[in-house]
Amino acid sequence: MAHYKEADFVVTVKLSEFWQNCPRYIPEYEKVRGSRYVPREHCETTLAGWKQVDLVQDILLHRDAEKAQKVSIIPIETWAGKIMTGDETT
Repeated sequence: MAHYKEADFVVTVKLSEFWQNCPRYIPEYEKVRGSRYVPREHCETTLAGWKQVDLVQDILLHRDAEKAQKVSIIPIETWAGKIMTGDETT
């Protein structure tokens, strides 16, 4: 666990079966940038925006709930509006 900064759990998955889809249905992928939500050395990971939603406060880990309180708790309607407008903080 010490190898994975801020991890609470590490899950190992073993592939037992797979289905290869027709290539025409697989979109081309180009990585534009890394996610700001992936933990990195030497900096605190950005709090995921959904953790600010009022409806999820009672199920968050204590440390995440504290971070959300510091940023601000928002109603679900505000969160939905951010998603619909493509707000990058979502």
